[in-house]
Amino acid sequence: METIAVFTGLASQGRPDTYSYRVFDTSLTFRYLSYQIFDHQESELLGMDNIFAYIVLSCQKALQENKVPEEELAAQRSTIARALIETNKYSKDRIMSFLVFLKSFLFIRDKELNSNFDEYIYQVTGGTIQMGVIETIKRQEREKGIEKGIEKGIEKGIEKGLAEGERKKAFEVALEFKKMGLPIADIAKGTGLSIEDIEKL
Repeated sequence: METIAVFTGLASQGRPDTYSYRVFDTSLTFRYLSYQIFDHQESELLGMDNIFAYIVLSCQKALQENKVPEEELAAQRSTIARALIETNKYSKDRIMSFLVFLKSFLFIRDKELNSNFDEYIYQVTGGTIQMGVIETIKRQEREKGIEKGIEKGIEKGIEKGLAEGERKKAFEVALEFKKMGLPIADIAKGTGLSIEDIEKL
């Protein structure tokens, strides 16, 4: 069994591979593998034909938010999505989970660019995946959360019901990402859950 620490910051960040602990005459040294998301270039990651490589590339691009035009970020997001889809290695549910993660993680504010991304996914999957439908389902689940909150007489009414619905969905998405092998810190960023909550899944 091996331990690996994945560093998701800029290429200049430190990347320790040893943890040492000492108390009086007793000491412990733990060595582990380390990987920095910029250890591989974009062309290398796209050529790996591996879902973890696409997640790493997504992390690289996420660090460019607010530093490059959204049009450029949107084009990069589409490139990552297409690379995954064209592997033909993953189930439709796994691809959908990744695309939802990708769209949330590489956040783009421009509604037209997001609409173009949805249409792009529809085209490259031959109409089998509609991001708009996925988001409609997510909205319906949030609305069910509201209704459930009202039925239970929650003190904060609709607001708390919505929060419960969103939190339930966040746990479901986090569990799927954890099965995919995503770093827990990245799952926490993408879902808004705490690292402690995700570790318990």
